[in-house]
Amino acid sequence: MHSPANAIVSFNASGTYPIVAVGAFDDHLKSITCTPIHISATADNFSTIDIKLDSQYSVEEAFNQWKAFEHLHFVTSHPGCNLEGELGAWR
Repeated sequence: MHSPANAIVSFNASGTYPIVAVGAFDDHLKSITCTPIHISATADNFSTIDIKLDSQYSVEEAFNQWKAFEHLHFVTSHPGCNLEGELGAWR
C-alpha cells in the first residue's frame, strides 16, 4: 500500500501576505530561482524570487492576480529554491 507524501511548512504569515503554491502553476513555469537576502538580525528577512513563465499570457494572468498585494509568500519544492524533496516558503 502506497501512502502519499505529506509536508508541513511553518512560517510567520500575515493576513495581508497571500500564500502562492508554486506547484499550482507548474504547467506554466519555465524556471524559478530563489535567493535569500538578510537585511539585519532585527529586521524581517526577505528574498528575491525569479519566476519565468511559459508565455506572455501566463505572465499577464499572474500579474493580474498578484498586483494588488505588496508582498506574497511563495511555497515551492523546486530545485531553483530548495534541495531535492524539500519544501520551503519564500517571500
